[in-house]
Amino acid sequence: MMNLASSRLRVSYLLAPIFCAVLCAAHATSVTLQGGFGYPAAKDSSGAPLASGHKVSIGTFADGFDPVANASNLPALLAAWRQFHFTTTDTIDGDPGSFWLKHASPDGTNAEGFSFPGKKIYLLLTRTDAAYSEPAADGSNVRDFAIFTAPSWTFPAPASESNLPPGDLRNLNTSQINTALAGTADPSTGVFALTSYSSDPSDPSTGSAFDQWLAATFGQNSTITADSVVGPAGLSALATFALNSAPDSTAPPYTTVSDEATGRIGIEFTRKKPALSGFATHAQACTDLSSWALPVAETVIAETDTTETVRAFPVFPEGADTSKAFFRIRVEPAN
Repeated sequence: MMNLASSRLRVSYLLAPIFCAVLCAAHATSVTLQGGFGYPAAKDSSGAPLASGHKVSIGTFADGFDPVANASNLPALLAAWRQFHFTTTDTIDGDPGSFWLKHASPDGTNAEGFSFPGKKIYLLLTRTDAAYSEPAADGSNVRDFAIFTAPSWTFPAPASESNLPPGDLRNLNTSQINTALAGTADPSTGVFALTSYSSDPSDPSTGSAFDQWLAATFGQNSTITADSVVGPAGLSALATFALNSAPDSTAPPYTTVSDEATGRIGIEFTRKKPALSGFATHAQACTDLSSWALPVAETVIAETDTTETVRAFPVFPEGADTSKAFFRIRVEPAN
């Protein structure tokens, strides 16, 4: 006859693989999100409930991308966006502008292999010209958009022996939102709404990517212009923007480099991509500080969704003196 001690031991032994099976089945990074259902529902830029069929996406941004500095640059935001999952707005229980989302990623990655655990969660909403339409990369079909987050919003790690469920789950709702990169969030009244957007550079509500950067960096009513000296080493506002620098930077946004094989001196810098900035940025060289006609070979050595780092070396004619060269960086409209 088996005694109680041996019976308890056998029960514990049998439960161990069952617990492991349950844990392995729950191995995921999971997020739920609610808007409506008693929580604030989305409103468009006019204050009306957001119509059905507009995209609601949770995710984060590419490593190294600054969403705060680019908060009004929708094409840059869309290019750097890393989507975890999405749904669309709907009228639920008579409450328009509502949405509900639940998604679990077994290993914490998306279809492109981007890893989410530990990264900040953002909520991105877009109102497009037509319902159930994906926002165009250049924002041309987007009329309103918003980006929200909260201090506690971070993607959890998948379940493991050291992270037991429900540690792998984040339950989000719109009443938690207190940070709006774009749009309006008011926790005291429970209202959150999108802000208007136009991809038309002549539209004063948005303007070009450079105009948006000026407003985000210096304020909507700033008198800073493209020629204003704002950056390190006497850089103009336009050059600071195109070279992906900042007015409070203390170092020039370029360095000198050398080609060990030929002994040539060159220059290295990072520039915003023309498709997003609207400007083409490239190096020019000369040997006399006057002609700037010396050919330059540029090589992209690194890039992100919005920038590329370039090394530029002069191409000297046969027999020319290669002991010196002068450089400048030219910024001009991309088209």
